[in-house]
Amino acid sequence: MTAVDLHSLLQPQSLAIIGASSDLTKIGGRFLNAFLQAGFTGRLYPIHLNATEILGLQAYPSVLDVPDAIDLALVTIPAAATEEAMRQCAQKKVKFVVVHGTGFSEFGDMGREREASVLQAAREGGVRIVGPNCMGLFCPRVRLNTIVARYDIPFDPGPVAFSGQSGWVCENTVLWGSQRGLRFSGVISSGNQADLNLLDYLTYFGEDPETRVIGIYQEGVRDGQGFRQVAARVSRK
Repeated sequence: MTAVDLHSLLQPQSLAIIGASSDLTKIGGRFLNAFLQAGFTGRLYPIHLNATEILGLQAYPSVLDVPDAIDLALVTIPAAATEEAMRQCAQKKVKFVVVHGTGFSEFGDMGREREASVLQAAREGGVRIVGPNCMGLFCPRVRLNTIVARYDIPFDPGPVAFSGQSGWVCENTVLWGSQRGLRFSGVISSGNQADLNLLDYLTYFGEDPETRVIGIYQEGVRDGQGFRQVAARVSRK
């Protein structure tokens, strides 16, 4: 399969938080505060319909109002509002979007229809999606952590890559792994895999010169033959 270049996903230079908040009990506030405390190396753009400033940063009513290009957007708003936010990301030509929220295909027919609509909106602008229904990313090279944002863990880059379909497994792999001395090149919580999936992550990490070990927790494989082919190629390295 053709590899998807995930560099701007795992090492974004610009990051929009859709649903950012000054309230640290809300996910958008907790994430933004964690990024500031950790010293995220890129530019941060809080997105909020009404606020003009959040945690000392200028806020924007939508990604369309951000003056610069956006590598990555984190969607931390309810599922019902996600399709419109994705349309704006598509219009802005955001490269990658992580959809954290639940209420999609894991919730049955209505959720599957919503997930399909969000995916269609993304495709109109070439946006690639992680999730929905996921914990997001741990990217040590840029000091970005949404998987266990409430914990102070080392950001030293290392040779271990991990992709997990279970948020619980991703959380504990990062937290307990870091405590036991593992250092990561990147961790992706894949969730429902409406767009980017196991084969995309395995292919990318398999070609990453900084990655020496790849761990995967997968609850179902949609393309068994594709997985066998990619795994056979990657395992030689």
